[in-house]
Amino acid sequence: MTEITIRQLTPELIEDYFDFFDNRAFSDDSPYYPCYCNAFNLSLEQLQKDVFDKVPKYGEGKEAVRKALRASAWQMVQNGLIQGYLAYDNEIAVGWCNANDRLNYFRVGEFDIDDAPVDSEPTDCPEKGYIKSIVCFEISPEYRGQGIRMPRQTDIPLLKSILMTSPKTAACHLQDHISCMTVPGLRSTLVTEKR
Repeated sequence: MTEITIRQLTPELIEDYFDFFDNRAFSDDSPYYPCYCNAFNLSLEQLQKDVFDKVPKYGEGKEAVRKALRASAWQMVQNGLIQGYLAYDNEIAVGWCNANDRLNYFRVGEFDIDDAPVDSEPTDCPEKGYIKSIVCFEISPEYRGQGIRMPRQTDIPLLKSILMTSPKTAACHLQDHISCMTVPGLRSTLVTEKR
């Protein structure tokens, strides 16, 4: 493995984003396929309107759901609603970290898209920029166990470099939230940093 580089997702990297999710993220027959990491950012109403109501346009079954999710994610990346970082080995995206302002998420934690939890606003987040959250960290199966991972508490500088996207974000209080760690098989977690 060559040195891993990290790039912030922009509309210009959308093909890399889709290449990762279409070809590598779930190549181990993961039950999370199909996923484009957009359900966190969709209200239940938007999930219905922008995904489920559009499935018949693409046919039936899992492939039609994948296409509807992909179309929704394409629009969301173009509009800056999905934010995060791609990890690259050379020019191939091999990892994804969904990192965004907490107020941009309607839900956090692991869930089944067919049974998404109700929309919820964070109770400890009074304004944009107050809390940054990581809700998903996915690594290509062939790269797992090779050092690409969620930051541990000892990696606060790395965590800050990922989350310091707002001047209002300050010291990390991991003791007040879920601590960062690598857990085999864990796909979704919440890490926050608040002022």
